[in-house]
Amino acid sequence: GDESRPTTNFEDYDKRHKEALLLLKLSVSDDMIPEVRNATVASTLWASLK
Repeated sequence: GDESRPTTNFEDYDKRHKEALLLLKLSVSDDMIPEVRNATVASTLWASLK
């Protein structure tokens, strides 16, 4: 999504971001794994998959 990381109380955001990133990485086909393996930002990864 377009949600920015808050400057305070960011623990919940960080948890949701990590979960989203993991789900995206686990959802790609095997041939896409090398392209997404090093992604660290869920929104950037999502945009590259569109």
